[in-house]
Amino acid sequence: MFLVTPSTLLRWHRELVVRRWIYPRTGRGRRLDGHVVELVVRLARENPRCG
Repeated sequence: MFLVTPSTLLRWHRELVVRRWIYPRTGRGRRLDGHVVELVVRLARENPRCG
């Protein structure tokens, strides 16, 4: 004899997954510093076989 129905178990599981894996979005719209972008582009050009 089950104390809860299968649909209740599924609902609990869905709620747990949402609480555990959905994070609030913070820092949206932040841009990288221009120096960092230049460095990454330069490294990519100098090492075309890497990554």
